[in-house]
Amino acid sequence: MLSDFKSGWSGARGMGWLLGSGSALLVVSALGLLGLSFGYAPGTGNVDTEAPAFVLILLPMALGLLGIFGAIIPGLIWVYRSNVNCSKLGAVYLRFTPGWAVNWFFVPLLSYWKPAQVLGEIWRESQPRTADGQPSRTSSAWVTLSWAAMLICGIAGQILINSIDPNSGRAFYPPRQALMLMALGCLLLAGGALIAALGIRRIDRQQNVSAELRKGAVAA
Repeated sequence: MLSDFKSGWSGARGMGWLLGSGSALLVVSALGLLGLSFGYAPGTGNVDTEAPAFVLILLPMALGLLGIFGAIIPGLIWVYRSNVNCSKLGAVYLRFTPGWAVNWFFVPLLSYWKPAQVLGEIWRESQPRTADGQPSRTSSAWVTLSWAAMLICGIAGQILINSIDPNSGRAFYPPRQALMLMALGCLLLAGGALIAALGIRRIDRQQNVSAELRKGAVAA
């Protein structure tokens, strides 16, 4: 059964790179936005979205967003493979099938908590087994942090989207507040992406450790 075990991370190699580089670009953009915000008097004027400085700041922001949202597909591949691995690590009953472990991310409203249960089950069933075949650990702060970070990413994305009117290209708020709000969105998205990546990597490493332990037990 373990002969065909494959790390979930092996099917999502680009996820870490996309999240890391995307987060770095968003931090650069946030710093630029904060610097630009101090050039406006409080409560006056509007953000000049055609100014060269603003356009230059938007470039790393756009690339950062592409990187982070581009990591969604390899992230879902990781969820699918990691769920499959749970059965290979000794899980007898799984609440979520590999297909539904992914599908719950797209169900309106339920997607706010069902994926957290999916990640929790993957973590729990990835633990080494006790003598009676039960997982040695049943919960982890990393699972909670990872899902909270993913929700923060969604909120931050909405902050960025709602900062500027797509029809007129003008900010909905006075310039200083608008730029600071956009900077906040960039920083939240960058931080959320990094925490999510660290949590996912930690779960994946636990699966690999458990797989090695089971291989050693079989060989003995």
